[in-house]
Amino acid sequence: MAEPSWKIDDAEVEALVAGHHDDPFRRLGLHREGRQWVVRTVVPGAEGVEAIDADGKSVGRLDRRHAAGFFEGPVKIKDRQALRYLAANGQGTWTVLDANITTLITAGFEEPAWRMH
Repeated sequence: MAEPSWKIDDAEVEALVAGHHDDPFRRLGLHREGRQWVVRTVVPGAEGVEAIDADGKSVGRLDRRHAAGFFEGPVKIKDRQALRYLAANGQGTWTVLDANITTLITAGFEEPAWRMH
């Protein structure tokens, strides 16, 4: 069975988790891929990641593609929006904010992510 067209290749995954990708924001975060939205994130230590919308609703479970914590997958949303991720491993769960500044600005946040409290 062929891989979904939204999946990036293993070489790009390796470059992203190693910090050697020449344009990480072209791949990480929320992106329109054909007729669907796909999100990619790196959450070190996570064994599972679920994308959550602003209302707290799950919009998709992401596939773990690399042991270093690279996840990707389609999400069920209609328009671009800020997402957060519910990460989990054998020790518990934690929430990670989507730090893609373009997503935050588009979603209506005026402060840069690093200055928001």
